[in-house]
Amino acid sequence: MGAGKQLKEVDPREVFGKDDEPDEAQSLAGELESIEARITELEAELVNNGPVGVIANASRQLEARKAELLQKLQEAKQRGPFRPRKHGPKPGP
Repeated sequence: MGAGKQLKEVDPREVFGKDDEPDEAQSLAGELESIEARITELEAELVNNGPVGVIANASRQLEARKAELLQKLQEAKQRGPFRPRKHGPKPGP
């Protein structure tokens, strides 16, 4: 039997561990979706109800956060979903 048949594919989660928490990219994508929904709501308010001062300010803040989240999401996707395991003593019983 050749060496290639004896090797199995390694699951990165076995090597790096897997946290119970959602990975960073999933969290950022969820927040980005929420921000985009709020921006859509503000745009509808502007179209339908007139006065824009406070709404325009809120919209600018949301657009800035959206840009920040898009950048962080891109960086998180490049890093991948796996985080190294934290080394140290295991919790006792």
